[in-house]
Amino acid sequence: MGRALRFGLGFVAALALASFDAEAQVAQTWLRVALTPPNVLPRSSRSLAVYPEQQIHLRFSHRQHVAAEVSCGQCHEAVEGSSRASDRNIPGHTQCETCHDIDAAKAGEETDPKSSCDTCHPGVRSEADPYVPSRFPANNINFPHERHISLGVDCLRCHEGVDKAELGTRDHLMKMTQCLTCHDGQQAPNRCTTCHLAEPDGRLQTRFASGSMAPTGQLRDDAHDRDFLRRHAHLAQADLESCSDCHRAAECEACHVSSSKAFRIHPPDWMASHGIAARGQAMDCAACHRQQSSCVACHQQSGVASESNLRKAGGPLAGGSFHPAGFANLTRDNPNHHAFEAQQNIESCASCHQEQTCLKCHAATQSSLRINPHPDGFKESGAACRAFRQAPIACAKCHGGGSGLSGLGRLLVGCP
Repeated sequence: MGRALRFGLGFVAALALASFDAEAQVAQTWLRVALTPPNVLPRSSRSLAVYPEQQIHLRFSHRQHVAAEVSCGQCHEAVEGSSRASDRNIPGHTQCETCHDIDAAKAGEETDPKSSCDTCHPGVRSEADPYVPSRFPANNINFPHERHISLGVDCLRCHEGVDKAELGTRDHLMKMTQCLTCHDGQQAPNRCTTCHLAEPDGRLQTRFASGSMAPTGQLRDDAHDRDFLRRHAHLAQADLESCSDCHRAAECEACHVSSSKAFRIHPPDWMASHGIAARGQAMDCAACHRQQSSCVACHQQSGVASESNLRKAGGPLAGGSFHPAGFANLTRDNPNHHAFEAQQNIESCASCHQEQTCLKCHAATQSSLRINPHPDGFKESGAACRAFRQAPIACAKCHGGGSGLSGLGRLLVGCP
């Protein structure tokens, strides 16, 4: 396509975008959110939306404490009564002083294990030195430690690898794949809201100050990446209930019922190039568009369809043909004949033509050319009887005078 035409279409799209009404702006806002990747992290990392970034100014070795046979509960003693993920279960001086003689270290005495300030607080040699507190934001998730402990769930079942780590961080908090080993709907509930926070209407809360939460594709092919807008129709058809866990119906309607089209679904030059995609991906197009109401109407207005007023006598496109020479002649004597195209991709024909186009030639009525579209032996082989039993109305289109079935009885005498 010429550069001038591409620019012109892009300019028209820009003007259309500038005149969007409020409804279309809602659609554009949703699309912008949907197309903006959430916190793009390696698959092994944790979502910032669920586990906000921490600021840890501490020195601590879990590995050494585990080697010294210090149990998790000796330091994290508050977890046994913790019912919320927002509870602060980080040990303080009270727990540390069980082993570390902090008062003796302040007096200048040698201690074993070491107990001076800089043992845990790098760069802090005394209480007079500047101290930067650590920051552990509340996690955006439901997790009752007390419930899991009462059921005998081992700490390392959720905090995998922390026993071999130095400093424990958000990377040692549980991943959804770990949760699902128990939360399978039988051993434990597997509803999304079992772990994830919910809005007042029951939908999942997906937007937080620390980031936005979106599926990563671990459970199904639903990763909300930049290709998701193209793929989401099939997923919605297969499991709409899953979509409604996060989305309101209004978000769908903003695009699918809106009087203004969302230009980010297709590029600005899509009208000039969509034919190639439509031939190879007709089912994708059908997720949003109907051939007879979308394709035919547009093709007639633009003069592509033969029934267009632009192609009638006196019209600007009269005498021209969209199809190659010999496409509609009465014999199949060239490879461009429409019969071959119809057999391979009848959906392509339906994007411009209606049933009446075919019936002008192929109907078994006096007003048509009565050209038989069936292969040799269609009746004798029993194929005609099988077709009639499966869809008699389809046969009636040509043989019964429209939607009636008159005439089919004598035509199919002998069908079992």
